[in-house]
Amino acid sequence: MSQSIYHFQVNPEYVEMLNDVVRFSIIQVAIQVMLVLMDSTRFSLFSLDFLILLIFVNIGVLTYWLVFRKIVIFSPRQV
Repeated sequence: MSQSIYHFQVNPEYVEMLNDVVRFSIIQVAIQVMLVLMDSTRFSLFSLDFLILLIFVNIGVLTYWLVFRKIVIFSPRQV
């Protein structure tokens, strides 16, 4: 097991999903920070628009993992 500050035990089925939620959230926050650093008059760090976009991105990721992946399964073609 890797060393980390925090360790959460979750159902193995949801590990990849939670990693994606955290990954996309961090990407969104990093983009917003760079936008604020680029032009703080047009962008604010935690504006309502940013928070709504963050929520929508996470709803999209959760929809993919909890709905789409249960309906459609991709597998390698047999040659």
